[in-house]
Amino acid sequence: MGHKTLDDAAIEFKVEDYPELLYTDQGRYEAAVSGAAKQVLHEHGLTLEGILFQPHEGVAVYVGGVSFDDDLRQVGFDLRARVDSALEGCDRLVPRRGIDEQCEEWNALAREKGFHPRDLTPERVAGMLALIHSEVSEALEALREEQLDLSFEGGSKPVGLISELADVVIRCGNLAHAMKRAGLVDTTLQEAIDEKHAFNKDRPRKHGKAF
Repeated sequence: MGHKTLDDAAIEFKVEDYPELLYTDQGRYEAAVSGAAKQVLHEHGLTLEGILFQPHEGVAVYVGGVSFDDDLRQVGFDLRARVDSALEGCDRLVPRRGIDEQCEEWNALAREKGFHPRDLTPERVAGMLALIHSEVSEALEALREEQLDLSFEGGSKPVGLISELADVVIRCGNLAHAMKRAGLVDTTLQEAIDEKHAFNKDRPRKHGKAF
């Protein structure tokens, strides 16, 4: 008996069926679908050849060991039910946010805590840059003290090299949004990162420097 090609033996899921997945953790989504597919296909005596995840489009589960007279509809029903069960709670995960959204959130918190005046002058920007320097220095001290991973001082304050790096990122994002909000720049941090990353792709090894 002949066998269908890999492309013929595919069970597809459209993202529209699971709109919450566009806003949740992609890794958990893929693990849930993969685990469900392996279990269901095994129960039907089939094999999983592969899974194609297409952002904002859907998922294709490729099935091996399928003959021309096999009906995959029941397999598809079972798979969808198992995926639904596996994905319970995914919509309660923390939504993914872009860099600019996080910068706005960090800046809003800084203003709430009284750190920003109404006018942001170049001199005040210089002061905020100095505070970024201070966080880098704290990261260096954490490294010297061999405190690399996240720990909690006094049971609540995050400390360690990785925590200080988080402070660096938060302060950079806060400053970028503050400058945008004050009209000192027109470009968002995300736009600047995209431009810089695209430029770096075409630069020579070590950017033409010795180190």
